Amino acid sequence: MSLVVFFQVSWNQSTLSWNREEFENIRSLNIDSKRLWRPRIFVFVGDQDSLKLEISETFTVQDDGLTYSENFQQLSFRCDIAFEHYPFDSQNCSFGLYEMNENYTIAATHFDFSLDDVYRISGEWSLLARSYSMVESKNLLTFPKFSFTVRRHSTYYVITIIFPMVLTSVLIPLVFLIPAYTGEKISYLIAIFTSTAVFLNFIR
Repeated sequence: MSLVVFFQVSWNQSTLSWNREEFENIRSLNIDSKRLWRPRIFVFVGDQDSLKLEISETFTVQDDGLTYSENFQQLSFRCDIAFEHYPFDSQNCSFGLYEMNENYTIAATHFDFSLDDVYRISGEWSLLARSYSMVESKNLLTFPKFSFTVRRHSTYYVITIIFPMVLTSVLIPLVFLIPAYTGEKISYLIAIFTSTAVFLNFIR
């Protein structure tokens, strides 16, 4: 799955607050992120895979100590797929966010999950549902979790895989309609089995 994520990270840092009336009514400053503490946020998929969320190199600090950063990033990762109902299957893919330092917890204060304008329909999958929730890990830490449910477009597989296999299966019993005196029964079966073997080797 590939996602282009736009996110804003914000936190309160009272040591950076000031009285704007004493500093020419300056309400905010842009500061290099290397000079400040910054969170280390990771995207996890499953139990082991994780991707680091890249924080912007510039932070905006307001006079009340509110510090925030905005950035966007493309994330690509693999989801576990169950093939029991292939090609008429629906799959669920989810990922979460966590902070490397366990003393901090990610709290999603604003979450806009409208994908109608930005979601691009894939040739193979269609988006059925999406959801967001705060879940608790085994070590009692809470983190935001995002889930997507997609359904495979089965028409392509029906035309290219299922229909040819059904057609060749129907053609095999027709060998009994061929008169024995023509001597074409064996050659007919060989042609059907050869085409089936080539087709199966092709779809593998």
